[in-house]
Amino acid sequence: MATLTINRAPSMTTLWSKSFIGLFGLSLLVHTIILVFTVAGI
Repeated sequence: MATLTINRAPSMTTLWSKSFIGLFGLSLLVHTIILVFTVAGI
């Protein structure tokens, strides 16, 4: 059952993983920029 689901939609899984990685990287970048500006402001 599980293998059938995985084989049926491999593109959906890769799409979700790519979007998750992209969102995580974007949030990390934003937090780094905010941290740099905060340290520079002080």
